[in-house]
Amino acid sequence: NRRAITKVITSVISIDIINMHSISNRFNFLAGAYHLAYYFPRNHGNNDVISNYILHFKDNVEPYTAKWIALASREVPRAIKDIDMIVRVLGSSEMEASGRTSLDKLGTTLVKHTNSFYSKSSLRKLKQTRQFKKLSLAERKREVHGLYIFQKPIELLSNSPKILLIDDIITSGTTIKEINRAIKLAIPHSMIYFFSIGKTFDSWRDVNATNTDIELEFHKSVS
Repeated sequence: NRRAITKVITSVISIDIINMHSISNRFNFLAGAYHLAYYFPRNHGNNDVISNYILHFKDNVEPYTAKWIALASREVPRAIKDIDMIVRVLGSSEMEASGRTSLDKLGTTLVKHTNSFYSKSSLRKLKQTRQFKKLSLAERKREVHGLYIFQKPIELLSNSPKILLIDDIITSGTTIKEINRAIKLAIPHSMIYFFSIGKTFDSWRDVNATNTDIELEFHKSVS
């Protein structure tokens, strides 16, 4: 079927022009940090379509979760090579990964494209936390201080592995810094990378931020 073949080719071409945003310069303690889109909070008065799709991913709503995972599965291996292990950030009410969230789906899918493995038991929290969206930056830092514990899994043979930390939305980066501390305490020579679906819009740093390109690609390449 010529029409079907054309559609597949168009999809592949579309996927090739998606570029992840690098925020590595903001997190010099990491080996690299990336995100796919910008998240514009609704209280900014911006009814951004992609921001709504990011929230759908966060809530594990299909088909949006599957679409984001498809995009990430194509882009993450291009930006980050030779990943050994993938772990995810834990939600405020979680003590360890449940294995049932959209981030768990993302982690278990990414391993198929990166020749790595996903661990939902290596990273744990000592307690539940308050929701960050209600806290100031200072309160967030106090909330996560010494919160995470990381245990090196037996499957991880290397003493200097590349570990990918995944999340749905990154805002201040306080949780990333705390998880980095916990992992480096257990594996001092590890190289930690970070990936999130969205990054909360910062009016100072993200003056020209837009989701126009990814909105086109989101519908065109993964629908």
